[in-house]
Amino acid sequence: TREKRLVDADGTAVWVQNALASVKDEGGRDTSFVAQFLDVTQTRSAQESLEVLALKDPLTELWNRRAVLEQIQEGLARTGRGGACRAVLYCDLDDFKPINDRHGHAVGDALLVTVARKIEGCVPQDAVVGRIGGDEYLVFLPSCADPLEVAGIAECIRAAVSRPTDVDGRELLITMSIGVGLATDGDDADSVIGKADQALYSAKGGGRDCVVL
Repeated sequence: TREKRLVDADGTAVWVQNALASVKDEGGRDTSFVAQFLDVTQTRSAQESLEVLALKDPLTELWNRRAVLEQIQEGLARTGRGGACRAVLYCDLDDFKPINDRHGHAVGDALLVTVARKIEGCVPQDAVVGRIGGDEYLVFLPSCADPLEVAGIAECIRAAVSRPTDVDGRELLITMSIGVGLATDGDDADSVIGKADQALYSAKGGGRDCVVL
């Protein structure tokens, strides 16, 4: 039994499970074969959806920690040549807990979702964006022209997040600190994230609401 992807008459892709059995005569020789085809498109689609969900943050629909780390590692290996500037942005909201405590978790969650959309609105199409827990986000930029472009993207995110956000009729103000780690040859995901984390620590210590490379 095996599964194959086919295309029907109207161009729609379908997944078919194919089972083949032989018909034997009294002497045990194959005389014919019987093939059975079963449309398993819905089952396959459901399975693929579950696999994707396992890699997504259920609140923001960004990649989760596991998925974003894997994609950063794969991206560093894949784009190790060609001179592209690769970077990780470690983004952390400033003073998110007081908002959560004052307005409740529902409002806090809505704010986290809005922040996710603001981040996505600032990054190029090939960027990897993930929420790695709480109010922390990671962004992987695999193909920037130079550090200046990286800094510009980080500043776009910081500025977008700092603008007032309306959540259920409440105007919320929050800022974000961003640490930037630039990849060099031989770096893996942990080392670049470590650089970004150190830069974030400097951003937090330097007054917050800023970008540090």
